Amino acid sequence: MFDCDHFYRCCVCEHEFMARADYDDDPQTRDCPKCRNAVGQVAYLGSSANSSGFVLSDYGAVESPVTGQMVEGRAAMREHLKRHNCRILEPSERKNFGI
Repeated sequence: MFDCDHFYRCCVCEHEFMARADYDDDPQTRDCPKCRNAVGQVAYLGSSANSSGFVLSDYGAVESPVTGQMVEGRAAMREHLKRHNCRILEPSERKNFGI
């Protein structure tokens, strides 16, 4: 079986790290290896499977469901989520909401 790298970001200390396929894939229980104070607050960014690498593009403008304001860009989204104590749903959570 091909073992690829997976990329994550801690929403507490903002540490970005790479982990192998055996890292905890449950968004409710995985923790940050740096601060060890982020159970359930580590965002999945993607994997290196079938690629030689990838570049994360910046977010386009989106309307916040919390405030109704437009939020544009990755940094602005990160600050907006932090300010309102929110996070982006993990792919495995979206099916629970019919998304």
